[in-house]
Amino acid sequence: MAPQQPLTDFVALLDNPPDIVPRREELFHLRNGTVRLTPEEFDRYWPYMTNAWHKHSTHAKPATPTRPIETRIFWCRNGRADGRASTSSASRGIRRRTVEERPQCPVKMSIIVHYAVQPDQTIGAPVMYELLKKSGGEHKESLRSIDAKRRNEKVIEACTTHLLDNSNSPTHYVAKLWKEDDRFRAALEAAGGQDVGPDDAQNYVRQGHLSRKKSGAKKNSVSKSTSSSSSTMGTKLLDPQVLEGVRQLQTTVLIFSKSRPPSGDIVARRQALDLAFHHFNNLLPPLPALPPDPNTGMVPAIRERDLLTLSSHDGLYITLRFLEPPVPISQPPTPCMLYLHPGAMIASSNPVHLPVLSHLVHRTGVPALAVEYRLAPGYTPVNIHHVMGTPIPGAVQDAFDALTYLRQQAPNLSVDANRITVIGEGGGGAVAAALCHYALKRGVPIAKQILCSPMLDDRPGGVDLQPTTNGVDPSQSPNGAPPREKTSKLPQSLQLWTATDDATAWAAVLTPTSAIPSPAPIGPELVPGRMSEAPRGLPPVYIDVGEFDILRDECMQYAMKCWKAGVSCEMHVLPGCGTWFVEVAPGGKMAERAWEGRVRAICGV
Repeated sequence: MAPQQPLTDFVALLDNPPDIVPRREELFHLRNGTVRLTPEEFDRYWPYMTNAWHKHSTHAKPATPTRPIETRIFWCRNGRADGRASTSSASRGIRRRTVEERPQCPVKMSIIVHYAVQPDQTIGAPVMYELLKKSGGEHKESLRSIDAKRRNEKVIEACTTHLLDNSNSPTHYVAKLWKEDDRFRAALEAAGGQDVGPDDAQNYVRQGHLSRKKSGAKKNSVSKSTSSSSSTMGTKLLDPQVLEGVRQLQTTVLIFSKSRPPSGDIVARRQALDLAFHHFNNLLPPLPALPPDPNTGMVPAIRERDLLTLSSHDGLYITLRFLEPPVPISQPPTPCMLYLHPGAMIASSNPVHLPVLSHLVHRTGVPALAVEYRLAPGYTPVNIHHVMGTPIPGAVQDAFDALTYLRQQAPNLSVDANRITVIGEGGGGAVAAALCHYALKRGVPIAKQILCSPMLDDRPGGVDLQPTTNGVDPSQSPNGAPPREKTSKLPQSLQLWTATDDATAWAAVLTPTSAIPSPAPIGPELVPGRMSEAPRGLPPVYIDVGEFDILRDECMQYAMKCWKAGVSCEMHVLPGCGTWFVEVAPGGKMAERAWEGRVRAICGV
């Protein structure tokens, strides 16, 4: 099945604003004769009418300089054949025909487009649209019923695509699945189709949307092969253990298999991320047991000191947690980690990620200070302020305050202030990378930065994997072309973090900058990927990211800027992996490869 318009967008198109509804009815029935629209009005109303009309392209007459009008013929959607296929004998053998099960709507409409003619006898832009009824009579059904019918088709298509992506069910079994397979009904409900009945599914199949004919034109065979390849592509691309983990997450946290939250919905994404992280904790294996201490007879275990509170720059108290390993990597003072939890900078908290951090501390033998940094768009009125003329998010300032505290308390915590590694994943990776730029400007050293699938750039993925040259950032599309979205080769049904999710999170982080009078340009202290080149003195970088993560390209661009500037950077792109590949399959071989790389990077400080 070819990629279709997202279901949420289609349904939103039918939920018209109040001032559009009367106009839709007028343009649908055309009871008052010809309706004339300006180009601006046509652009506004017509997208809401394509649901009710379909173009009869063979009768369109293009405009010419001598006849600067174009005629387009449209039929009512209910004018299309809607029935069951049958056979009848003919002089040349058996042929297929359609047995209609209800009368077709006779209403047709013409749209006459008037174009401007330029002095050089060329066709200009449209200047007026005339809509007039081409045949008499009334529509057989109301506009509302047509909306419902089209919506049901879209819902059936969405849930069928879900089945194809997840179980490779043949499309011609849709009607059977409706009656016998709970997966179909579950997918239907997930797609928002509670009002879709068996007749809708049957009619959808009979109209040829999903049927696979044994004999057909090449066009049908091409469409079938394209549909099959697109539906199974994700299952072939992903590592089998990662794929199993993704499906398990989608089964447990339904929002990752339903229609995703709309753009800008931070609350829904917070809830989804929190549920996902709790699910990941349930997948973690238990910490390996250690032999008892020969002197005390007690089994060494991770120790967590009492909660620490720290007053931030604006008086807000932030919480710190300090974890000590059961067996330190070396005699004190030891290296130390400053841990910044994932959550896209809009969700989650330290307690949720303590199990993961405990595994990291146990594996490395390195203590960690976890920072409960504030989330965007902020729990306080202002979460971005100016420091040295640069906008700084509250999360980065909180992390810097925690870094300062860790350096000051290093003797009491038995750690080496000059061997502090900053580590973050996802949104925490963005905070960690920004902190390194900010600390460099403030003259505070950091030994290393470990960035795990980090969110490094807010801009849609127009990054061409070429370093910035001549002061021109390739993501800004100097030729005027619109920037590409952050994309992945995975089908939408297997993407756990999408371009819409990423844009929503960054919008929450960056929105407060609009309240700053005469804000300075956004720099790497706010969005790390916006650095024109890596500054000298930036801490060595370690990055790992999945091959099919939408953040892969910006991670590679960041690494290339570091290499060009002579900043040490170790980059790993894990094949067959998408977002959260370590979390969804913590016992898998790809997760183990990532763990080994991270542990080695941390222990090498």
